[in-house]
Amino acid sequence: MLIQKIELQNFGAFLGKHEIDLSLNGGKKPVILFGGLNGSGKTTFLESMNVALYGKNAPRIRGGNGSYERYLKGLIHRNANPEEDTFINLQFRTQEDGKEKEISVQRSWSAKNKNIQDKLSVFVDGEFESNISENWSTLVERYIPARLSNLFFFDGERIENLADPDKSREMVKTAIYSLLGIDLIEQLKADLTFLDRSKKKLVQDKETIIIIERLEKEIEESNQIIQKKKQEKASLQNDFEQTIKRINTLEEEYIRAGGEMLDSRKDLEEEEKSLEKKLEEKSEDLINFSSGPLPLLMVEPLIKNIFQQDQLEENASNSKIFFNFIKERDRKLLSFLEGKKIDLESLKEFEDFLNQDNESMEENQKIEIYLSMDSSTRNSTHKLLYGVLESELSYGQKLHKEYIELSMDKDLISEKIASIPEKAALQNITEGREKAFAEKQEIEEKMVFIEEEIKKNVAVRELKGLELEKHLKISKEMELENQDSIRFLDHSGRVQKTMNKFRARILERNIEKLENFILEGYLALLRKDGMIQNLKIDTDNCELTFLDKKGHEIDPQRLSAGERQLLAVSVLWGLAKASGRPMPVVIDTPLGRLDSHHRSHLIDRYFPFASHQVFLLSTDEEIDLKNYGRLKQWVAKSYQFEFNDNTGSSSVRAGYFFGEKND
Repeated sequence: MLIQKIELQNFGAFLGKHEIDLSLNGGKKPVILFGGLNGSGKTTFLESMNVALYGKNAPRIRGGNGSYERYLKGLIHRNANPEEDTFINLQFRTQEDGKEKEISVQRSWSAKNKNIQDKLSVFVDGEFESNISENWSTLVERYIPARLSNLFFFDGERIENLADPDKSREMVKTAIYSLLGIDLIEQLKADLTFLDRSKKKLVQDKETIIIIERLEKEIEESNQIIQKKKQEKASLQNDFEQTIKRINTLEEEYIRAGGEMLDSRKDLEEEEKSLEKKLEEKSEDLINFSSGPLPLLMVEPLIKNIFQQDQLEENASNSKIFFNFIKERDRKLLSFLEGKKIDLESLKEFEDFLNQDNESMEENQKIEIYLSMDSSTRNSTHKLLYGVLESELSYGQKLHKEYIELSMDKDLISEKIASIPEKAALQNITEGREKAFAEKQEIEEKMVFIEEEIKKNVAVRELKGLELEKHLKISKEMELENQDSIRFLDHSGRVQKTMNKFRARILERNIEKLENFILEGYLALLRKDGMIQNLKIDTDNCELTFLDKKGHEIDPQRLSAGERQLLAVSVLWGLAKASGRPMPVVIDTPLGRLDSHHRSHLIDRYFPFASHQVFLLSTDEEIDLKNYGRLKQWVAKSYQFEFNDNTGSSSVRAGYFFGEKND
């Protein structure tokens, strides 16, 4: 299996879309080196492979706290566009039936919906395969079994734990059991033990009849309680109806005695105060309005006489101005007509008409002029008479009408208040009503409580009835089941003995091979430098025992910290070789706390040979300039993760801290 590339979008520290070419280009250099400071995305890269391949079944997720949904939400970059998906696309090549296939595993999810669910799509040679996608959780075991993934995907912390004698025993045991499939045998044994207990309980269960009798008795007790409660409820219902009748009678008496008006006294008094305030305001409006032009309505006839006198004076003035001009015009007109030879009678009539008109004009000039208004005063008088006074009259009538209506409303409210009886006069009726309402409420509460009691006992009776029905069925089937259980227990015992033998046989057959692979890895790392020359694995508890040249047991505590870490690496290396699976190895923080001497052993003797494809995720302090020089000959590609504080995200660029860009 060869991983070709990985695509990440809005995943972990990576905002937006990032594509990383992981192919070896057919070369013999197995190492792809990633550099990055802490927090730049190295662990995110390792995590992305786990999530893409295994989803919710990934070992790190299964062992963690919280739901898978919460875990996926935490992987979405905090600045990601809500409309964009978070996705991982892992592409690898593998051999199946002698043919090479390219498989792309695409897993995506988003926070657009309330519930986050991932979507998985698997493509084989570029074609979407729905059946493989639906069954990927099973099919992935062909390529990288989840239970073995910790042998190929690991970090410096796992190496440190393996190097600790107190922590390593259980980890080595788990790894060996997973590698040899013994964990499945142990799970099967646990399942059989659980079934054994269930079957033994059925065979030994002589209390079924007692349970049936108890349930029948409890159901009868529930029936009696329900009947009693129903009788109590019926009695309370009768009391309730009588109380309602009494309340209705008291209500009628209360209304007849003016109780409703007494209840509304406060509202009426507030309304009366409100009307009094409005009356005062309306009265003030009338007074203020009367201080304007309104009083002039009292002398409206005089104002009209003044206006008429002014018109006469204006006519007289105009007559004086135009009279001589008109007389001269009349003379010329008559002279003109005489020259036209008009008959004398018509001419005489026309002359008489002009004389009469002139006499009228002379009469107008005799009007006594004493006002002598200018045009501004004349216009103001006209506006006052035919505009302002009419408007003032209309608005004044409106204010007066509103005042009268408010006064009538206030008088009506006052009459109602005056007719309200005193509270003391209704005391007996009021106390009777309050007592009756209190009794009604008390009865209602008792009825609700009894109804709940009835429902509760009915529910208990139904549950007991279902349980009784189940045990009656069990009772009928008990004889047949007991026979089946006895046969099952007999066969189960035989199967467990066979599995114990099978487990021991597997360990016996493979333990020496595991010992050799681990020892081979250790000796390859330390060569003749180490004191350990042999090791044994206990088939009962998988504990490692280390031996020197003379076959004497060596206490792991005598080893230096560096030697213990190299030993831990050799355990993982040996177990990975023993699996027989050609899978890539991914190591996060590979050199950990090793000193420079032991670091060189890993760089020269492990990394280039750990697998056909090795991914190293390192800081600049682990694989530094010197170590990079030693490793460079095995590096096919190198990349560097860089975190940008401004964008809050990481990016990937070609080339290691100290190296040139990829070809």
